[in-house]
Amino acid sequence: MEASKKNGLWIAENTSIKSMQNIVRTTRIGISKAKDLPLRWYLQKSRSVSKRKKGDRTPNKKESWEPSLFDGP
Repeated sequence: MEASKKNGLWIAENTSIKSMQNIVRTTRIGISKAKDLPLRWYLQKSRSVSKRKKGDRTPNKKESWEPSLFDGP
């Protein structure tokens, strides 16, 4: 897929890291080898996480991070 605003995929400069909040590091999932290695990351305020770290709850819609059209071209 070509990276473009039309396709919904682009690279943006100066994306606000503060709006994304904390990045959670956890072990890998869905594999049989090296599953104990902490090689998986996700945005804590994202609702698009398949499996969260133990004790980390899915944020409600008002608290969650969503990409903004202002983050892109």
